[in-house]
Amino acid sequence: MDHNIFYSPEAYGLTLVGHADIGGAWEFDKFVIWSDGTNLFWATDSGCSCPTPFEWMDRTNLTTGSYNDLVSAISNWGSTQWDGPSIVDIRMSLISAVNDWRFTAKEI
Repeated sequence: MDHNIFYSPEAYGLTLVGHADIGGAWEFDKFVIWSDGTNLFWATDSGCSCPTPFEWMDRTNLTTGSYNDLVSAISNWGSTQWDGPSIVDIRMSLISAVNDWRFTAKEI
């Protein structure tokens, strides 16, 4: 499949629930959450500006699990030493996106 799971999640039967990027000017460090309407899936990818984020991934590379598994993964993602907005605020925005999704979807 020629589609990138980040830029064309619908090609994989998914929709984007939330994402964050704490990469610098010429790099990326992304945490992305998708849904198939019932379940949540997530993945991280990082690199320099040369590759496209998630270019090597498909649905089989994504992690899925319970709400607590996802919150734990979000809580452990990203360095507390980066120089952008508060990593805690970024993590909380991802958790908020998941909670918003939970109100409109089946319970995971």
